[in-house]
Amino acid sequence: MIYICAIMKATELILQFAESEGGIFRKSELMLWMRRTPFSPAYIALALSRMVKAGALAKGEWGQYLVSDKKKEFIPNLDTLSRKIAAFFKEELPFTRYCLYEGEWINPFMHHIAGNRLHYLEVERDAMDSVFDLLSAKGYVVFLHPDRDFMYRYVDIHNDAAIIIKPFISESPVIHINDIPCPTLEKMIVDISKDPDFDYLQGMEYIRVLHNIKEEYRINKSRLLRYAARRSVREEMKKALEESEHDID
Repeated sequence: MIYICAIMKATELILQFAESEGGIFRKSELMLWMRRTPFSPAYIALALSRMVKAGALAKGEWGQYLVSDKKKEFIPNLDTLSRKIAAFFKEELPFTRYCLYEGEWINPFMHHIAGNRLHYLEVERDAMDSVFDLLSAKGYVVFLHPDRDFMYRYVDIHNDAAIIIKPFISESPVIHINDIPCPTLEKMIVDISKDPDFDYLQGMEYIRVLHNIKEEYRINKSRLLRYAARRSVREEMKKALEESEHDID
């Protein structure tokens, strides 16, 4: 009985580690992390084997283990305007770092608020004015780093032709979709909680959004909290993650 309980506790710790790594990990990484626990490598190996047999874990490529769940990786589609913005950077500002995403990506997770159709463009801070001027000259509807009051007074979030230019935070986690730099889901989660242009989503609605995201997609908690610390909201994010564990009407 003691032996079985030990395996069960080891299993719980393995799942905890797997969650912190976004559902994918290597055995060597797990063994290093489990050194702080009372379990021997043999116990851990046995627990891994049983979890694979039970279907709780699956073996991936290159010695990886994956949590067997229905959650997906967040890889959204880019619309025509986003592709035009990316082409603009490739042709005119090839050495300028940027990141772009669409308000449409957030809409499926909202409950009580009308859809956001804006486009968000993050650019290196010293290039923001130049990018604003160049895009404005091309006829785009562009807003330069609007604050909360400006957003409420002058920006129609239903305008799918409008672009919000914001500063690109160094060390931001990004992915490339069709060679276009876009935020990871973890970055979007943190930015929505922090940025004034997303003020309409903060508060209880934000907890609902976070809950819905976690229900459907894999989240790398370690990556999320590292970026949250970069933006000075680590403790607030830990609290939001805890609150989002519960079902919300």
